[in-house]
Amino acid sequence: MAKKSGSKMPEICLPGGMCYRFPPPCCSICCTVFSLFSMAGLFIIYAMINNGYTKVSGQTLWNEEQIEHGLNASKVGAFIYLGVAGFCVFLFFCRKFTAPKHNPEDDE
Repeated sequence: MAKKSGSKMPEICLPGGMCYRFPPPCCSICCTVFSLFSMAGLFIIYAMINNGYTKVSGQTLWNEEQIEHGLNASKVGAFIYLGVAGFCVFLFFCRKFTAPKHNPEDDE
């Protein structure tokens, strides 16, 4: 089988290479932003529960077990979103630094 002699593109960026396995950069940015807002919301819920906000209008007061479960659930959820945001940032940089560079000589 003959090799393509005119191809200057590194093997990593050929179809099926690593460049094509990562999501586009805009998807990673969007995922990061939504994850950060969700993480902030869960930390706000954690702070509200931690400061004694446990009653919803018309509902009974929470007992200590419910307060503890609410604190743990919001904290775990916030850290999961933080991990997702970190993973999305990692994917963004992987796509950015492995994407093929545009070579003006290829247009001729």
